[in-house]
Amino acid sequence: MKKILFMRPQAPGPRFTPFGILYLTAYIKKNEYPAEINLLDLRGRSLTRQQISCEVENFKPDLIGISSLSTESLPTHELVGICKQVLPNTPVVIGGPYASAEWQYVLEDTQVDYSIVGEGEKNFLEFLKYMGDGRNPEGLDGVASRDDSGKAMLSASRTFITNLDEIPFPAYELINIEEYSCKANSHLPAFDVNKRFTQMFTSRGCPYLCSFCHNIFGKKIRYRSISNVMQEMDWLVNKYGIEEIHFEDDSFNMDLEHAKNICSEIIKKNYKLRFAFPNGIRADHVDEELVDLFCRMGVYSVGYGIESASKAIRKRIKKALNLDKLNKAISLTARRGIVVSGFLMVGFPNETEKEIEETILFACKSKLHIAIFSRVIPFPGTELYNEVLRLGFHYNRELFNKIMFEKAAINFSELSNEQLEAKIRSAMRRFYLNPFRLLRIFLVYPGKIGLFSEGLRVIKEKLLGLHSSTNNHGCK
Repeated sequence: MKKILFMRPQAPGPRFTPFGILYLTAYIKKNEYPAEINLLDLRGRSLTRQQISCEVENFKPDLIGISSLSTESLPTHELVGICKQVLPNTPVVIGGPYASAEWQYVLEDTQVDYSIVGEGEKNFLEFLKYMGDGRNPEGLDGVASRDDSGKAMLSASRTFITNLDEIPFPAYELINIEEYSCKANSHLPAFDVNKRFTQMFTSRGCPYLCSFCHNIFGKKIRYRSISNVMQEMDWLVNKYGIEEIHFEDDSFNMDLEHAKNICSEIIKKNYKLRFAFPNGIRADHVDEELVDLFCRMGVYSVGYGIESASKAIRKRIKKALNLDKLNKAISLTARRGIVVSGFLMVGFPNETEKEIEETILFACKSKLHIAIFSRVIPFPGTELYNEVLRLGFHYNRELFNKIMFEKAAINFSELSNEQLEAKIRSAMRRFYLNPFRLLRIFLVYPGKIGLFSEGLRVIKEKLLGLHSSTNNHGCK
């Protein structure tokens, strides 16, 4: 395998940094596997089929690896077809959340040769060694393949990397960082103050059992050492001129003392950076000292995963969260001038109007600056997905591939689709059309221009129910 081409399928929306591919590349290079590696990231780009074919043909890879989400399954297989049309004998392997959750379905496409399942670094490196030596990777841990009858098979998942310091920093040399470091490509585009940003991960895994969440990195949380985290931060600042960092851990503050120690080290460095937690942190692991450290290090935005204020719903989805602690964390964070966002979901299986109303009332009475009311999405590979299948949910793959960028009528509650949509719009009006909340938002938002444009978007899409048209997610 002298030449490897990594790809991401075409999909509209922000060009999020392809960290999975960058970590894989860095791990391959660290282990001195001799290969020329290239990346063709099609996300957010409108290349034609012919242009994609030319890119593949010009590089002439010995192996093609495609990383994708479950919501990108259709353009992923479309891309596989393009690659096989150009290079029919070149192996194609699919990885990422889609392959981990649906490896059997992935291999129903006979043009796909293998799937990498689970944490990718060790899996893919071992796979490369087998392929490079001419050995059959069938039966290799973490690699899904086909048996002699053509049936998809996976012998076992590979164990996770225990010491995360073994994983080198992402291979940013594989991308033009200018294309990814603008705020339009962040989860927080409204905070547009022209800062050059990127994301960091200080841990992997989450010990909680929420039925709606993935399990790619396991239920045992693994931490990078504080020195390793600080070395990466130094590297990002000095080599790439990064001015803002978003921590994207699933459980940044699960170990409260570890989180505080990271914050303290950042303060000692006196970076003059800005920080955000768009992926959310645990509200029941927040105290006044942590929030004080956030303020001193330059945190301007924190998200909290609320999901539902209904005790019955939280029990059903296995969301272990104390609402009193949550309210205290929200108030404590907001009082210190940090923008506080809450992630709320409606439309759970058999959820009643009363249970939805509990969630809306909680948000409206809280000190949240931002409330994001989303329809429940049963991602493949989750316990929730299996539950809705048992309830008779018909998995519409075309609809599912639209949920990230179009309004999709996915609903499992006791309300009709029209009633649920009206309830969401009502929730947005009740939450945002409050003069005191609007004043609080205006006072803490760091980017007033971004706030204005985001406000117009919210009014148009969330309050009025009007949605902008999007580009076709497939190849032309």
